[in-house]
Amino acid sequence: MGQPATRKSMAEALVGSWKLESFKQHTLSTGEVSDRMGAKPAGYICFSADGRMQVIITEADRKTPSDLSHLSEAEELALYRSMMAYAGTWHCDENGKGWFDIDVAWNQTWCGEHQGRNFAITGDTLAITVGPQNGVDGVMIKAVLTWSRVAPEARTPGG
Repeated sequence: MGQPATRKSMAEALVGSWKLESFKQHTLSTGEVSDRMGAKPAGYICFSADGRMQVIITEADRKTPSDLSHLSEAEELALYRSMMAYAGTWHCDENGKGWFDIDVAWNQTWCGEHQGRNFAITGDTLAITVGPQNGVDGVMIKAVLTWSRVAPEARTPGG
């Protein structure tokens, strides 16, 4: 007789890599909903079993600079404003309430922060709700990021 099926804990279910599908930002003062990084943003979030996490997100139509050695201030600013990246530790409870403790970030003000998140997993889809909190532009927002699980590739790491 086989072992009974066991349900994964929320933390076990989060472990792995997830590809960003959408990033909806809700401005609390106006009720406006926008695609924070465009209609088709690019990005990944990775949760490791040892409690580390990392995120990188870029705008959908991010412009490729023609010459990295001669960027104008406007080009540098556009590149900075069209991405976000941070890493740190993570933990969550069984109800989907989670926290990120940010160690390093593209936005230095996030370093050292203890940021709350709400996680919901349905099949291979992860929804992360953020906020209410101050958005990167200083306006109070709530955001919902939708991710799809990245299937492990049948190859050895680095191969």
